[in-house]
Amino acid sequence: MKRNNTKPNLLLSSLALGGPVDHGTKSDDSPQVLLVTNKRPRSAVRAVRFSLLEGLLDDQNRLHKIDHSADSSARHRRGAGALDLRRFVRTVPSCEIVHCNLAEPEAWTMLAVGQTLVARFFGKAVVADLGFSIDEESFEHPPLALRLILGLCTVAVVTSEHAATILARRGVHVEQIPEALAPSEFTDRKVNSVQPQVLTVYSQADRSATECVVRAFNSVKAKYPRAEMTVLADDSDGDAARQLTGDGARSSITVAAALTAEQTSSYYAEADMFVNSSVVGGLRPMKKAMASGLPVVSAAGFYRDELIVDRRNGLTYRENDPGALADRIIELVETPRLIGELTENARLSVADHTWSRIGRRWSSCYRRLRTTRRTATAAAAGHHSHQQT
Repeated sequence: MKRNNTKPNLLLSSLALGGPVDHGTKSDDSPQVLLVTNKRPRSAVRAVRFSLLEGLLDDQNRLHKIDHSADSSARHRRGAGALDLRRFVRTVPSCEIVHCNLAEPEAWTMLAVGQTLVARFFGKAVVADLGFSIDEESFEHPPLALRLILGLCTVAVVTSEHAATILARRGVHVEQIPEALAPSEFTDRKVNSVQPQVLTVYSQADRSATECVVRAFNSVKAKYPRAEMTVLADDSDGDAARQLTGDGARSSITVAAALTAEQTSSYYAEADMFVNSSVVGGLRPMKKAMASGLPVVSAAGFYRDELIVDRRNGLTYRENDPGALADRIIELVETPRLIGELTENARLSVADHTWSRIGRRWSSCYRRLRTTRRTATAAAAGHHSHQQT
């Protein structure tokens, strides 16, 4: 694959630059949506979901925004929460739907609870967008603020079918909308059997997962001395990842942190395979790897089984088993035909996850919420009129 230095492969970059996005048929009757952000996603990759929504709504001239995250240096000043809530109260009457960005656990605050409560008081539909940063434990035993938000919101939106099932069991009205992929992320690639390039993502919440990958890679390197591995990390996790992996001048493992969207895409373009072992993250990076023609090796279990079927569109191994992981990596290096089969099926698995199709799903979600809200408002008005007569 030839690298394209003028068109970054991430949706975030295209939207930020005002690139063309096909969201389907536009409608002047689209709902007015207020996007509320109290905590921005920590990395460019994790910001893709919210950037899609901003681009979708801004393209339809239906976007209102409140972004408290830009003022992070003053978040703890006296009265900050009250000022933020007053600003929210002034803005919310002009909108029909309030979309709360709750993709980061740090956003599960009493301020978010207050915003949800105020929106419901004004009769607005509330979307609690939990994104893809939530682990199973947070769904099974949510903290107080998240429990209150889930009880107040109109609908909770998640990316994982497994997460949707857990929330539905708790009585939460939930909808699953997958992560979006840019068309430019669907590319071709071949494995370098002489010097395999392995790509993985560091998860501070699941440190043992990266330890497993490092141990497996050392076994691979014993057979292929020129093998190299790159570990992608968020800015705040860079030092921890380097300490864990032994990243240094003489190491074959490189940690890349604080990356722009274009830099992240370049690592996917240069790699030969993607390894995911995290049990609390990795869904979006795995999908990006599948779309970009990278064969994926993933630990089995949890939401990963929704995406990877062993020997159909990827390879799986038992969680925290570095020996099994090393065997899968070596198998990919030594079996080019298998790579072709896996990557072809993988691309088909995520073909419906382009930003145009996901954008239409968000539009449909908003319209359903608007219709339900208007029906309920009309019914309440009719009941009140009947009582007066």
